[in-house]
Formats: sequence, C-alpha cells, structure tokens
Amino acid sequence: MISKQENVGLAVGQVALIDSIYFYIVKFFCMNKIKYIFKILSFILLICCGVFMFVYGGYDDSPGAQGLGLLMFIGGMAGIVKVKKVKSKIERKS
Repeated sequence: MISKQENVGLAVGQVALIDSIYFYIVKFFCMNKIKYIFKILSFILLICCGVFMFVYGGYDDSPGAQGLGLLMFIGGMAGIVKVKKVKSKIERKS
C-alpha cells in the first residue's frame, strides 16, 4: 500500500489504481497458495484415513470397512493428481 508520504506527485486515481493492483497481486499469489496447500493436505488426510480404515476393517474382519477404506484411498490419490494437474496447467498459461 502506498502511504501518504510516498504519493507525492501522484493523482488520487493513480494511487487507487496502484493500491487495487497491489491488492489483486497479493490476493492471487497468497490465497491461491493457501488454497493449494489446504487441498493437498486434505487429500493426504483422506488417504491416511482410508489406509487406517482398510487396516482396521481387515483386523475387524469387515469387508465393508475395507471397501470404504480403499475408496477413500483411491479418492485421495485421484484428488491429488487432479489438483497437481490443474496447478501445472495454470502455471503453463502464465
């Protein structure tokens, strides 16, 4: 943000334009990284829960729990691949 001491020689519209550009740059780079990290961590948590459920279902002799654990694991892996694919597509465009 531009403080009042730095805007010597700039019109009010120019200061507002620079502030809005700065806001969108910070929002784009910071928020997208946070969303990306959150998505990856949530899919890793899903994979861990799926592995736990698969092992627990085997211990408890429950094929339904094993099936759900396997589906959770596959869903987590597919989610990570999808997020990485979208991220690489966005990076190639810019």
